[in-house]
Amino acid sequence: MTSKNFVQKIVDNEVDSIVHDRFRRFSLGDFPRESVLIKITSKAVQVQTGFEYAIDLFNLVSEMLVDYKENLVGDGVVVSSTKSLEEDLDSVGLKVKSSRGKKYNVTFDLSVEDFKKAVEKLSSYILILKFSIDGLNLKMKPSPPKPGSLKEKFATLKVDKKYGDKILKNFLFDLDGRGGKFKSAEIKQTFVIEDAIIPKEYENNYKLARLHAKKKGKIQRTILIDKEEKKNYEIEFEA
Repeated sequence: MTSKNFVQKIVDNEVDSIVHDRFRRFSLGDFPRESVLIKITSKAVQVQTGFEYAIDLFNLVSEMLVDYKENLVGDGVVVSSTKSLEEDLDSVGLKVKSSRGKKYNVTFDLSVEDFKKAVEKLSSYILILKFSIDGLNLKMKPSPPKPGSLKEKFATLKVDKKYGDKILKNFLFDLDGRGGKFKSAEIKQTFVIEDAIIPKEYENNYKLARLHAKKKGKIQRTILIDKEEKKNYEIEFEA
């Protein structure tokens, strides 16, 4: 199955819990987000993104490495604001090195399939993982930005050219011909959160209302190829 990032899921009317979680940290207002930066060289393709794309990068990597036979060995951080995670982490094969409050420093040694399952189970938490294998390197900064704030180049995925088409298909899904041949691309986005829709059953419970409220608004999206604007439009959403 072709991996889609959360913006494409909105465009394709495939809003799910992963899409919902991308907006849970935002209040009402306008929030310019970190640019997605794509760089193409003769041997490699690199994409740098903000925190919102972390889960999408994990899923994209799992798709790229579907035929990879060795384990992915790496480390990272998992954070929950609501519960202790020892049981969930242990159930998916993540080993706790240390913890402080509800922040866990973890290591992992997982097959690609088990890595994918771990990401799926932990996707509602803050999940920051990194690893490097031949032809693919995924790095993330050690802590997420505060809700609504910016942390540019939070994640960097650099891959051999053979994986490059998957990056372009994922991040430039809405650009005809994926922009043709180019050296760099930039995707600028602003989240405009206009309303929070709280399900009636959670109206009298602040904690659950915050967790389940759907955000409604639009994403202002601009795509530049080699610094030339190619597309500028808005995407309405409720997630």
